[in-house]
Amino acid sequence: ALISDMHYGLYSTPQQMQRLVDKLNTLDVDAVVVAGDWTYEPLQKISLTEKLKPFTQLKHPIYSVPGNHDEEMPGPPLAKELKAALLANNIKPIEGQSVDLGKVRLVGLGDLLMLETRNERLAALRMQEKPLLLLTHNPDSFYELPKLTQPFVMLAGHTHGGQVNLPILTEKILALMTRDGYKRGLYPLPDRNQLFVTSGIGMVGLPFRFAMPPVIDVLEMY
Repeated sequence: ALISDMHYGLYSTPQQMQRLVDKLNTLDVDAVVVAGDWTYEPLQKISLTEKLKPFTQLKHPIYSVPGNHDEEMPGPPLAKELKAALLANNIKPIEGQSVDLGKVRLVGLGDLLMLETRNERLAALRMQEKPLLLLTHNPDSFYELPKLTQPFVMLAGHTHGGQVNLPILTEKILALMTRDGYKRGLYPLPDRNQLFVTSGIGMVGLPFRFAMPPVIDVLEMY
């Protein structure tokens, strides 16, 4: 199961977080992966550790990378606090790491557009003995990848599917957000590789979504 862009903060409630965990627990999946942007200017009256507590109920292993709002791009300086909160709630941050998932190797890239940590994140690609599942935030991270020896599927979020889905206007907005205007769904890449972009769950800018509901994407790997 792929989720992204929960943006817990200005427009979210603890009840929404609990509902997400409850829904994930109904799914027959091997793992949950999070493509970043847990936060959106969260109020600090309650710690992130407390806010993410519903995830301790999750029945599946869960792996995560940060997004731009988790790393001050834009947003408050939350990276260290968020990582501690994830670990405290049984969520495995895997930025710059890889995990053997049997048929594939899950690689945590975070957002490769964060150039100051690019080399550290790419270190996760040292092991390429099987097909790769690359977990990132921004789909444009594809353009920062080195040449890979194994086939891969990249998982990303960031775009919200436009969040407000209107003819013409949404496509123009998405063209500003990513190099190829990714919206949501499966996109072919060179050499038979693939990119899957989820439209995510939360909201930024405007406190609503229109014709682009929150989504948990369930992917089956062949």
